[in-house]
Amino acid sequence: MSGGGGEVMVILWPIMGLCVVISAFFAGYAQGVKDGEQVIRAEWDTEKATIITAQREKEAGLQRNMDKLRMEKNNELARLNTTVRSLTASLHSRPERPSAPAVPEVASAGDAGGWCSGPQLYREDAALVISESERAEKIRLHLIQCQDTYRKASGQ
Repeated sequence: MSGGGGEVMVILWPIMGLCVVISAFFAGYAQGVKDGEQVIRAEWDTEKATIITAQREKEAGLQRNMDKLRMEKNNELARLNTTVRSLTASLHSRPERPSAPAVPEVASAGDAGGWCSGPQLYREDAALVISESERAEKIRLHLIQCQDTYRKASGQ
C-alpha cells in the first residue's frame, strides 16, 4: 500500500504546482487591473484638472473683458449725464410755451408762426427732446456693450 501512496503524491505535486501557478496568474492579473485603474484614474484627474484650470482662466479673461466694457459704458453714461445736465440748465433762458395757440386766425401765405427749429423750441419742448435723446443714447450704449460682450465671448 505504501507504493500506491507515492504515485498519488507524484500526481498531486504537479497538480498543486499548477494550481499555485494559476492562482498567482489570477492574483497578478487582478493586481494589474487594479493598478491600471489607478493609473487611468490619475491620468483622468490630471486631464480634468487641466481642463478646469483652462476654463477658469478663460472665465477670468471674459470677466476682465466684461469689467472693462462695463467701465467704458459707465464712463460714457457719466459724460452723457453731464451733457444732459448742462443742456437742461440752459433751458432756463428759453421762453415758455404761450398759453394761447400760435395759429393765426386768418390763414395767409408765408410763415404761419406755428413751427420752429431746435434753437427756437420752447422750454417744455426742448426738455422733452433732451430727455428722449438721453433715453435713446442710453439704449444705444447698452446695445454697444451687449454687442461687444457677445463678440468677446464668442471669440470674434
